Amino acid sequence: MMRRSTEQRWCQVLLVLLGFLTVIAESRGQDHEIIREVMGSGGEIMRSDQHTAHGTISQTTIGRVMRPARVGNHNIGFWYWAREFGSYACVRLPRVAADPGTRVSIPLILEKSNDLLRTGPMPFRVRIRFNGTLLEPTGSTPPCEWVGDDCILEYEGVAMSDIGVLAEFEFIAKLGDNLNTSLIIEEFVWLQPEDRTIRTVKKHGEFTLLGICREGDHARLIVDNGVIARISAMPNPASAFVTIEFTTGEDGRAQIDLIDGVGNVVETLLDQGVEGTKLYQLGVDISTYSSGMYMLNLRMQTISRTIPLIIQQ
Repeated sequence: MMRRSTEQRWCQVLLVLLGFLTVIAESRGQDHEIIREVMGSGGEIMRSDQHTAHGTISQTTIGRVMRPARVGNHNIGFWYWAREFGSYACVRLPRVAADPGTRVSIPLILEKSNDLLRTGPMPFRVRIRFNGTLLEPTGSTPPCEWVGDDCILEYEGVAMSDIGVLAEFEFIAKLGDNLNTSLIIEEFVWLQPEDRTIRTVKKHGEFTLLGICREGDHARLIVDNGVIARISAMPNPASAFVTIEFTTGEDGRAQIDLIDGVGNVVETLLDQGVEGTKLYQLGVDISTYSSGMYMLNLRMQTISRTIPLIIQQ
């Protein structure tokens, strides 16, 4: 009886040592993920794609030493872990501004996506609402369906890439009953097969009318020198190199910032004195920037212009 008890204690000691040795060996190598793997016990040899264990190892030990590094540290011993799956997308409208009577382009942007184009290009339908007294559709932009002062714009298109511009809407900025309007994505639907779900996040935009001075209850149009401040980028989306073209409409110091999706200034691309009536071009190497949706912001003492820039690496 004493001998059997001693043997049991030695077995327990050996199991503990085996667990520590496994932890040490695993810490020196690369973490491996066991997907849908069943590991037996009861003294048999246990194998996964990358591991072989002799003797009985508890499920707790397996879960601690064989989990993938991306899961991080935890106090759960089981070898099951959560994995993100499924298709999702983020669509947005930007913040834009324009002077009365000028043409303004407002892109519908696919900011990011995952597993969206699994079966090829993906058709979609979108409905956008805004104050129609400030923006009049022009060119190939669909006409408004009016609800009071609101314009309801419906459009169908096709997503051809995982990130980029889904559609470009052209408008004429007008003197309306307000100085700005929200650009609301009321509905966005992927016209995918019925057995597929794509989780979609919508981010609304805003349009602001420039060149207006408000005095009490009255709005007055500011008359300038006839040169309108503007900024553009070609190509857009871009991957390696982009050419920025701009005019400021006033003399002084101009600054152009590249801003990321959460509002942080990634880099100041230009900071110098300019002439208001002159057209400038600026070449920028963007090959080192990560893919995503950025903004280019042109600032002078009294003006600010912002346009979206899509970087695809």
